[in-house]
Amino acid sequence: EKMHEKTKYNMATIALPVIAVGLCLLTRSQADVWQDHTTLFTQAVEMYPEDSFSRKTLASGLWAKGDVDNAMMHIKYAINQLGLITSSAFELLGNCHSDKGEVKEALAFFNEAVELDSNNITARYHRGIQLLDVEPRLAIEDLSYCEQSNNSYVKSVSYAPLGRAHGLLGDYENAVYYLDESVKLFPSDINNYLDRAVVLKHLGRKDEARQDYLTALRIQPNHPVANQRISKLDLENNFKISKS
Repeated sequence: EKMHEKTKYNMATIALPVIAVGLCLLTRSQADVWQDHTTLFTQAVEMYPEDSFSRKTLASGLWAKGDVDNAMMHIKYAINQLGLITSSAFELLGNCHSDKGEVKEALAFFNEAVELDSNNITARYHRGIQLLDVEPRLAIEDLSYCEQSNNSYVKSVSYAPLGRAHGLLGDYENAVYYLDESVKLFPSDINNYLDRAVVLKHLGRKDEARQDYLTALRIQPNHPVANQRISKLDLENNFKISKS
């Protein structure tokens, strides 16, 4: 509130050099704080502990930095003590549980987030990722919604998990389609090639599968999974073993 009060001083009576120095110091101080918004909102929470916006923003920053335990503490306080019942708050709590490997809890909070706002595309994406190895059919529902959205980033990162989900269900043609799209967008992501190689092998396209393993090894030489799989493929199909 004090930041918005009009100064009571007559600025014309203050020497210009003093103003310049003061402004420089203020600008430098603000810049230092804004370099790390968790610092800013840590201070905000200390000053206004019952402000749910500051709590949630601090929790988001802590989660992004990998401080999951403290992020969870603040977002739980915002929800349970301050009554912050919003889709984004539950999504953040779901992400915290996901990072801790707590699948059941993560899914429960992602479900709450989507129930509060079915158009929360990032919540649906995160729920889809969480469902991938549990209920791939349900994962496809969420991820397809994301793939059809106008959010270009969420759309782009939905292709690979859609490919994996279809692969898990034995729908290899659709799996290849989505993984092809992901490879176009993220040609340096080694997991795209490893996943597509598995699908191509199921389709009997073993030469192409081998090329994907070789591409993976060019990206990351001596990658253990790629090495193991290409050696197995060579043995199964009497390929001349070559990593070139």
